[in-house]
Amino acid sequence: MKHCPKCGYQEPPIWRHTFRRLYTEHCYIDDLDPWDADLAAELRKKKFVVKDGVRYALNKKGYVHRIDIFLCANPDPHSHSMNEPVKEKHKARILGKQRNQKLLMFSEEGPAN
Repeated sequence: MKHCPKCGYQEPPIWRHTFRRLYTEHCYIDDLDPWDADLAAELRKKKFVVKDGVRYALNKKGYVHRIDIFLCANPDPHSHSMNEPVKEKHKARILGKQRNQKLLMFSEEGPAN
């Protein structure tokens, strides 16, 4: 469960890590209903939604998968692809961005408590 120390936002506990995927998380559509009814209704209609930089997809078994757009192999917001990067250079690009962001955060503000 993700928690923001600055604003106090706590992510719903329904999201679980997807087996054999590094960046994708999933939950069941009925579990999503109480937490975000608008997103669940939109997914039931369209089966694919991009919201706030996150790609959501509903599969035939009723599972909702989500992944941040910048972590996808194809980061185009209009693409329906939920694939994660498979090449090492793509993984290095993504992990390098995260590492560089952490370095910037610690160098400007000092260690976060």
